[in-house]
Amino acid sequence: MKNKLLLIILLVVCFSFLTACNIRTSPTNTTNVQSKENEEKIATNNTSTEVTESQPSTQNTETEYTEIRVSSAKDIFQNVKPYTRIILTEDYYNISKINPSSFNSENTYIENAFDGYEFIIHDISNFEICSEKNVMAEIVTEAPHVNVISLKNCKNVKIDGIVAGHEIEKGSCSGGVIHIDNSSNIEINNCHLYGCGTYGIISNECNNITVNHTDIYECSYGLLDLYNSNNFEFNNCVLRDSEEFDMFSLHNCQKITFNNCTITGNVCKNECSLIGTNECRNIKFNRCLFEKNTYDTIGIKEDFELINCIGKDENFEVEFYPEYYDYDYDYDYDYDYDYDYDYDY
Repeated sequence: MKNKLLLIILLVVCFSFLTACNIRTSPTNTTNVQSKENEEKIATNNTSTEVTESQPSTQNTETEYTEIRVSSAKDIFQNVKPYTRIILTEDYYNISKINPSSFNSENTYIENAFDGYEFIIHDISNFEICSEKNVMAEIVTEAPHVNVISLKNCKNVKIDGIVAGHEIEKGSCSGGVIHIDNSSNIEINNCHLYGCGTYGIISNECNNITVNHTDIYECSYGLLDLYNSNNFEFNNCVLRDSEEFDMFSLHNCQKITFNNCTITGNVCKNECSLIGTNECRNIKFNRCLFEKNTYDTIGIKEDFELINCIGKDENFEVEFYPEYYDYDYDYDYDYDYDYDYDYDY
């Protein structure tokens, strides 16, 4: 009997001890679970906050261009502003008809060239001039000493789809077609630049200029006149039918590259060279065609490369560049650039 009583007492004590242990450990386990859940919620909330804060940095913050369609020469220069795209809607713009006394623009100033006025676009970035779709607008001047389009201290400028030149007797001018001074990141696309501009493009102290699918022709001094300029690239251009001095007049220039260009029908007089360089480096003609040009010498003096070019000129210096001469490439250039614009003025 005593043994049974002792066994019952012992079972009661053990049951009480186990119950006490469960009661004591249960709150602790619940707290741990809740703590882990809270940590996961905090981590989730933090992650959500970081995504929300980073969203603005992924949005497109580029400033959109304001498009302005113009029908007069005055309005071209009157509306020169940053982040502006001037769209030419007419076929013909004569800047000599602009009355300078009625002109006012923060980013264009006027220079008197005694036989006319030059409108110089200056100190501007992110600006474009282009023709309306299905229009090839022509910008002209009647002033012999005036550049048709002048850029000074400009950056990120694009000129696209225009014709430009002097509307005067050939050989009587001293102004160029496009003049670029102390500027960078300029792009000229799908343009036709003609004489009597002295040169199609004149540059001084310029960097990063790209010219694509552009025709320079019938200039009275030469094709290009580049001073102290670097990183010029001409792609798929036709440089033709100009005469007088060095066609490529390069002075203290570096990294001037011509890719897939045609140089044809140019005449250098007075013992001038086709390519005149002075203190230049890294001048390259890559896969270009030289044909029907007249000159005494090609004029290569310095750091210069002809890469996979075709030379069909009579005086092309085969003896110096035999490995580049007359490669059998299927060039299919169309030289017929007789534009027949039917202007009604």
